[in-house]
Formats: sequence, structure tokens, C-alpha cells
Amino acid sequence: MKEALQQYQNRLHISHSQIFCYLACSLKYQFQYVLQLPKERISLALPFGKAIHTSIERYYRSLMDDGAIVSLELLETIFEESLTLELDSAQEPIIFKAEAPDTDSAIDMGKGLLKTFYENIDLAGMEIVAVELPLSATLYSPSGERTDINLVGVIDLLLRDADGNLLVVDNMRKSLGNGANCPKLCVTPCPSHSSVSCSPLFESNATRRVSGELVPSVVAMTAISPA
Repeated sequence: MKEALQQYQNRLHISHSQIFCYLACSLKYQFQYVLQLPKERISLALPFGKAIHTSIERYYRSLMDDGAIVSLELLETIFEESLTLELDSAQEPIIFKAEAPDTDSAIDMGKGLLKTFYENIDLAGMEIVAVELPLSATLYSPSGERTDINLVGVIDLLLRDADGNLLVVDNMRKSLGNGANCPKLCVTPCPSHSSVSCSPLFESNATRRVSGELVPSVVAMTAISPA
């Protein structure tokens, strides 16, 4: 996957992370992407998110390759080992959060997220088409002119339902609004167009009920359809 994504990134491109960074703080964008200054510190969210994605990817790939559902204990082990490795190998100081002030609490929080995922994920009737699928699409100007810039990214999970429709699943983390500040994992499938290259692959307002809560889709981008 990394090799395929690198092929896209070698071209003139922009990503969701770059867009999000620019909209949040244009000066940070200049420091990080234009001047490419070394980071003074990194948030726990970065290694934490990588470790969560590594665990869930293992769940999806096992189901796709062997039809086997791995145990929750294995997912927790993969997460703990991945997070510990990321934290131990970090070159910059890690900024922990109030809800996870140290490594042990971060591991406990991640295991809680994985438990929520494991108990609520339901892919019955779905075919797994791809896991961690790199994508790229040409961007167009507001007047409809083709540009030299590509939008690149990775699809967490691509499914096909019984009617042949493609569904894109984005793994997200969301805090509950009940004052408990308890994070949870939201899995949001989005309807897609399956045949036209560089067509809108995601549609807005897609929702799914997760743990009794309707979670709206927050993904809106253009991408090529898989071959």
C-alpha cells in the first residue's frame, strides 16, 4: 500500500491532511508543508491513530483473505505493541491529552475503542473489495478546467453490497457528548458510484447507527474507482 501511495505522492498533489491543516492554520501549513520545518513536538493523536488503524486493518484483512474473525485480544495486543513502538521511536516529545495523560491510560483508551468496534462491527452480506486502498484523482478548477494537481488519499475499507454498490468505510474516533469524554470508534459507510473513473466516490449525508447513535458521514472527496 505504501508503495502504491508513494507513486501518487511523487506527482503534484494535495491530501485531506494538507487541506485540513491549511483551513485550521495557514501558518502551520507554511511551516509544515512549504518550509518543511522539523516538528518541535507531536500530539498523542498521531501515534494513537496509527496504532488503532493498524489493529483494525488486521481485522479487515483477516476477514478478506481467510474469512476469519480475529479475536479482540489479538487486536488489543497489536494496538498495544504498535502504540508502544510508535511512542518509543518518536524523535520529538509526545504531547499527551487530559483523557490520556500517559502511555498506560492511552493503551486503556485504545482498548476501549477496539472493544466498541469489535462489538458493533457488522459486515454481514458485504464483500470486502479492498483494505487500505490508495486513491488518486485529478482536481478541476471552479470553471471546470483540469489542473495538474491530484487529490490523493487512502480508503480504509471498500465494500460491495448484494446489489453491487460500492461502500466506502471511514474509521473515525468521536467523543461522546455526555460529559464523560469517552471516545468511541465510528464506522461510517458511504454510498459510491462504482463504474466511472474520477467520479464522486463519496456522497454526503450518509449515516449508520453505531452503538445506538446515528453518525453522519464527514467524508467528501473525489476519487478514481478501483480497477
